[in-house]
Amino acid sequence: MFFESETRLKISLNGQWEASFNEGKSYQTFTVPLAYDFSGKSVFRKSFVIDDEILAVKSFILVAEGINYESEIKINNNFISSHTGGCSPVIVPLSDGIVSSQNEIVININSELNFRNTNPLSDQINYSKVYGGINKDIYLIAVPKVFVFSNFINYKIDNLLSLKLTNQIEVKSTFINNQKDSVPNNDFFIRSSLTRKSTGDVFSESDLVPFEMVDNNTIKTESYISVSNPILWSPETPELYILRIIITDKSGNVIDESYSETGFNDISKSGNQIFQSGRQIALNGINYYEDMPGFASALRYEEVEKDLISIKALGFNAVRVPGRSAHPYIVNVCNRIGLFLLQEFPLNEISSHYFEEERFITPAVDYLTEIIKRDRNEPSILAWGLGNDLDVSSEHTYDYLKSAASAVDSINKRLKYYTSHAFNEDICSELVDFIGINIYGSNYNSIKDDLTNLTNKSKPITNRKNTSYFISGYGIKIQNGNNNGFSDIRSRNHR
Repeated sequence: MFFESETRLKISLNGQWEASFNEGKSYQTFTVPLAYDFSGKSVFRKSFVIDDEILAVKSFILVAEGINYESEIKINNNFISSHTGGCSPVIVPLSDGIVSSQNEIVININSELNFRNTNPLSDQINYSKVYGGINKDIYLIAVPKVFVFSNFINYKIDNLLSLKLTNQIEVKSTFINNQKDSVPNNDFFIRSSLTRKSTGDVFSESDLVPFEMVDNNTIKTESYISVSNPILWSPETPELYILRIIITDKSGNVIDESYSETGFNDISKSGNQIFQSGRQIALNGINYYEDMPGFASALRYEEVEKDLISIKALGFNAVRVPGRSAHPYIVNVCNRIGLFLLQEFPLNEISSHYFEEERFITPAVDYLTEIIKRDRNEPSILAWGLGNDLDVSSEHTYDYLKSAASAVDSINKRLKYYTSHAFNEDICSELVDFIGINIYGSNYNSIKDDLTNLTNKSKPITNRKNTSYFISGYGIKIQNGNNNGFSDIRSRNHR
């Protein structure tokens, strides 16, 4: 999720941790990232050292790309974060003084799901097994005392010949006077530049934007870039750009340089067709499950890359991780090799009565928006998924989807969808761009009949106002906890 630069250092906290599964009575050593099949509370702790030279000039951002399911983090007994949701990251700027030369980080994890209010709910059918643990990378970013914390790009493509980009930037500070070279009057400048990754050519850069900063402050600013003849991202030409955001002082000395990769695409929908750069495209997609033998959801990057390259070589141009937000590394590979990604979040098999309660809807929408904010600069994202296998026959579900669709559009307006097994009862289709249809069963003729009914234009389904759909899944529902063996078709062991 974050890259190093001349002014930034990534300090990995992966590796050996001590973990307790009995409330701290005893500890064992494990290697993080890891995923475990344990439902309950655990405590993870790790000691780490920071060089005094780094402490003298740097502040720190803690990044935990995924801890499942609930977590509370402390560093040197200072409370850092309380977070819920294993797919969304913890990104916390640390106050000066929290990190010292000798440190201990302690993370309390609760991996117990229930049927009432966790997301995902416990023991769902036809959904990947949910593991606990620190199952994604965890690290510190050492940054200057004035640093870029986040950014979001908006762009408008004009007849495919030019692109106007607005870079919305959030800048934070700690104790500025602790800079190695103090900055007179706390005056700074910020600019953005775009470099074509494949060639290293600088495409364009913004003007310098002045700003003032005081200790422990946050400001938001914007820079603007015009790009002539941009090369747009597509599965055939997955062109990426390096976006650099540079903070300087009055003398031009670089204070901070934030580095990220992005790209630009031009996706639209008209009728039942999707267009890229005005050209109609066909989606040929496959479901990809984040679950590896021996490692579960703590993915091995080299295996992920091999899988996705093989998927691309087989002729697919899109992937979907059903009912789960794709790992940041999956997003990264899709960007690089040219695969559309349908990005979801863990809202699976939800009955309509859950959506009767605001205390369920609000956290669900918040979870969705966290994922969108994480991935909104990624060019491979084709569409945002609002829920997997939902009961879309209810007004309560309609109200949730309306709220979720509005939240998506307010942050990053791309295509939207949900998946469901409802054919005739769907009353929500007008809220999204297309619908994923889950067909459950093992009989080929039955599946064929279902597809015939869906595509029968002479007898259209009366309740569905939107007739744009894709087949998001088919086959027998498998129960994750069912180990009855080969004779039970819903068993994990059935063949």
